[in-house]
Amino acid sequence: MEFIPETFISYDQIYGSLTIIPIFLVWLYLIWVIVLIGAIISYIVNYRANLDFIGSNGQEDKELQHLLPIAILYIIYKNYQDKDKPGTEYSEIIKKINLPITTIENTLSEMLKTNYITKTENNKYIPLTNLDNISLWSIYKKIILNNNPKSKAIYSDKELERIHNIFNQSIKVKLKELTIKDISSKN
Repeated sequence: MEFIPETFISYDQIYGSLTIIPIFLVWLYLIWVIVLIGAIISYIVNYRANLDFIGSNGQEDKELQHLLPIAILYIIYKNYQDKDKPGTEYSEIIKKINLPITTIENTLSEMLKTNYITKTENNKYIPLTNLDNISLWSIYKKIILNNNPKSKAIYSDKELERIHNIFNQSIKVKLKELTIKDISSKN
């Protein structure tokens, strides 16, 4: 039997074409790293306000959060009064209020549920009701007080519950006669 080297298949011929698989996987990994880094950079550029909030350890001032529905209604009301603008875009609200997007979105959804605002076909917010006649107390009561647990669930002490009720009554007295229109005209 004579040995003929051309008749045998070498390892290069068998496994040579398989080396393309690890090269392809490394290439795929590098492409995805580039895509994901680009997504992170894009997020940072577009949502710097949220990153400032995260940098401050996420300590939201609850007082500002209570004013958020009124601030959003004020922005929507001012744009609605402007005849050149048919509504307020979501991006405009985000630019004017430097709170996390989730907080603003939650407040907007509560305002949509309570029928203070509505969303148009071109994704702009407009007032659904006449804000000239709605008191700030009714806004505060519907959006803030209805979303917070009742004082009975918070306080087991009757004295603390009474103090909480007195506080709410004093807010009611201050806000009952004040409307969005009054706030906008005082500027």
